[in-house]
Amino acid sequence: MEMSENQSAGILTIAPKKQRNSTIELLRIICMLIIVAHHFVVHGGAMEIESGANRILAYLLIPGGKIAFCCFIAISTWFLCESQFKTKRFLKIYLETLFYSVLLTVLAVALGKNIDFKTAISVWFVIAGNSHGFAAAYLLFYLFLPFLHKITKNITKKQLIVLTVLLFYAQILSQNLGIFFNYRQSFASELLLFVLFYFTSLTLKRYPPNFISRKWLLGIIFVISWILCYALYITSSKNNNSTIQYFLDIFRDESSILNIAAGYSLFLFFKDFQLKPNKLVNRIASCTFGVLLIHDHNILRNVFWSKIFPVRVCFAFPFYQFALCLIGFVLAIFIVCALFDYFRQVALEKPLFNLEKLNVFCDRIDRWLNEEKGSNCQ
Repeated sequence: MEMSENQSAGILTIAPKKQRNSTIELLRIICMLIIVAHHFVVHGGAMEIESGANRILAYLLIPGGKIAFCCFIAISTWFLCESQFKTKRFLKIYLETLFYSVLLTVLAVALGKNIDFKTAISVWFVIAGNSHGFAAAYLLFYLFLPFLHKITKNITKKQLIVLTVLLFYAQILSQNLGIFFNYRQSFASELLLFVLFYFTSLTLKRYPPNFISRKWLLGIIFVISWILCYALYITSSKNNNSTIQYFLDIFRDESSILNIAAGYSLFLFFKDFQLKPNKLVNRIASCTFGVLLIHDHNILRNVFWSKIFPVRVCFAFPFYQFALCLIGFVLAIFIVCALFDYFRQVALEKPLFNLEKLNVFCDRIDRWLNEEKGSNCQ
């Protein structure tokens, strides 16, 4: 079954041309809800809650954001590792990121945020400037895609495994050693993380190990990884032991082997389920990237969580009220941001990419970047 552009971009939104897999689309919605809940805790200030049931619940949500982030990259690279570069896809993502980068900066300033001249200029440069890290890394990674395909076209199994191991060392193991030695080599980056996922997905796809079809094992990996990270956060908040802090530093971010394992396990668990195609699910999922860019904007972030959605009002509530308040805020943020992005797609993106000249231009670039050696592409 050939995947649509939207599927192959994972979290990233593309106007559908073919019927999308609603199972993967539902997973994207679930992951985005988890990420919003994670940011409720991290950026909303819930980590400052004093000890008690509310704090325990808040800390439980912290690992979920990083796991969901890794799941999104797994979705993206799983389909992209055998998909051709599409200029239209790149432009849609680029322009969407630019739109929110500039618009939300203006909104932040209007709501009282002070920014300097350099910051005001940097928001126009979505890959190198003050933009969203995930979007910037994805856009640059996507530009590498046609060249990565050239590398992997004739690569052998042993070569692929060795290359993946080298990337694992550069992105993950070198950072773990750096924490231990108190000196980090500057190998790792969000871009390299995408490349690592790309070759990991390609390895799993071309040479699938038996365990990826065992749902019970994938579920166990997912649950244990989340619980271990959660336990480290809780223990660290009560005991500033250097050993605990060391393991927390290793396992807390998206380059953590626990978060990567849990993210892949979640994706692989969902991957083979076949929900009946659902237009509503697909439509909502098409807005998830917009939800990310809106609620986690670098410059608007503090204003968003203090003035637009003042979540701190519920920190002192009794546990059940706090839990309901958390769920309510997460759903409200998701719905408001998704609706805004839906209108952006209808009012701006769809008319722009219906222009014949733009489509001709995109097709020409596609032929050039995807051409094979010895072809007649100009």
